[in-house]
Amino acid sequence: MRLSDQQKKQLEPCLVSFLAQLRSQFIREYPKEAIKVRDQLHTRLLSASRTSGSLGEWSTYLLRKMRLQAPNKWTSSALLTLSDTVESIAGSVPDVTPELAKKYAHGAVMRWIEEEVGYLMALLQDSIEQQRELRATEQQLVDAAVAQHIEDEDAAAAAAGENPVFDPKAVSKIVKKARSAAKEQQ
Repeated sequence: MRLSDQQKKQLEPCLVSFLAQLRSQFIREYPKEAIKVRDQLHTRLLSASRTSGSLGEWSTYLLRKMRLQAPNKWTSSALLTLSDTVESIAGSVPDVTPELAKKYAHGAVMRWIEEEVGYLMALLQDSIEQQRELRATEQQLVDAAVAQHIEDEDAAAAAAGENPVFDPKAVSKIVKKARSAAKEQQ
C-alpha cells in the first residue's frame, strides 16, 4: 500500500505538530544541546522509520533515542492526533481485515516518512519559523500596549499634578488583553 497525495496532506500537519512538540520537549530537557536538535531529530526520524513497523514502535524509538523518558502532555496530544489520522487511513483500506489494514497503513506511513524525511524536516522548520514570527508579532503588540498604557498614565498624572504611579496589576491586565488581541488577529 502506498499513501495517496490526499492521505499525505492529511498526515503532514499531524506529523509536523508531533515533531515540533518532540523538538520542544527535547530543548526543554536538554537546553545545552538545542543547537544539535535538528540534526539529531533528522537522523533519529530516518532510523525510526526504517526499523519500526508501527506508529507505536516508531514513537517509542524516537523518544528513547532522543533520551526522553516519556512524552509530555503536548507531545502526547500531538502523537494521539497523529495516531487517529493513521487509524482513519487504515479504515479506508478496502477488502482486508481491520488488523491487516492497520498493518498496511502503519507500514505505508513508515515508508512515506523514510522517503520524504527531508521534505518533512523542511515543513517542520517552516512551522517553527512561523511560530517565531507569530510570537514576535505578539510581543510587539504587547510592548506597544504597555507603552501606550504607561504613556496614558504619565499624561493623566501630569494633568492632575501628581507623580505617576506604576501599577503592576494594571500592566498585567494590559499584557493579557494585548495577547488575547494578538491571538485573535492570527
